[in-house]
Amino acid sequence: MSWTHYSKAIVIGVLLAVLLTTAGTAAAISFTGEAPDPADAGEEVTMEVTVEEPFTGQPNQWTLRGETDLENANWFIEVRDTGGSIVEQQEPGGDSVEQALNAEDGTTEVTIEVSGEIPEIDEEELNYENIDEERYTALELLRTDDGQTTLETWRSHRWQANSRHEEARQTLDDASDALEGVSDESIQADFDNAKAFYNQGDFDRAISLAEDAQTQAEQGGGGDQLLLIGGGLIVVLLLAGGGVYYYRSGEDDSYKLQ
Repeated sequence: MSWTHYSKAIVIGVLLAVLLTTAGTAAAISFTGEAPDPADAGEEVTMEVTVEEPFTGQPNQWTLRGETDLENANWFIEVRDTGGSIVEQQEPGGDSVEQALNAEDGTTEVTIEVSGEIPEIDEEELNYENIDEERYTALELLRTDDGQTTLETWRSHRWQANSRHEEARQTLDDASDALEGVSDESIQADFDNAKAFYNQGDFDRAISLAEDAQTQAEQGGGGDQLLLIGGGLIVVLLLAGGGVYYYRSGEDDSYKLQ
């Protein structure tokens, strides 16, 4: 086989692989739904998800499982066929639920709604650097046949109830933006301490230190930048003085020549 034919074979193989991959990606269940907005722990929230064409890329019979971190959770599940008629409906409670699905029933859509209270956030879960640790799972959908396969997960952020948690994170975010490009070690130390207090749940002190760090950064960045500015002024003054000296020396030479 010539190099030309060999190259064409490679190109065709790559194109086929791309087409197969694209087809496999497209053949997936479609979900419509959004995680709840961030809220305080203890608040009750509700989210709804619609599963469309549940047998796309799945067996003709399989079990849909829903799980949640919400406390005192209540579920509403409704299965509909191609004509919009209800195939099955259930309203269980608990932190999980299962629904058997069968293509022979003509099922084309499953609606899942879960409501409950946002779980409390422990101090061990507070982490300014990793916001994901502060989130909770509002809803996770799985296929449980032959083990468990996660289909989709919706997570949301939560705030520690009756505290300045949300304010503390926003203040730290603002301070972090202000500190970009600032190398002053004392300012950075204040910000690091603010993050440490945040992770300990001491939001008042975290806010205070973060605000101090932001103020110092916005007023010039502290000692290092002041030294740079001062050094720059000295250089300017030296250059100006040298220019005056050079000018006067020139005047003296001109006078002597006369």
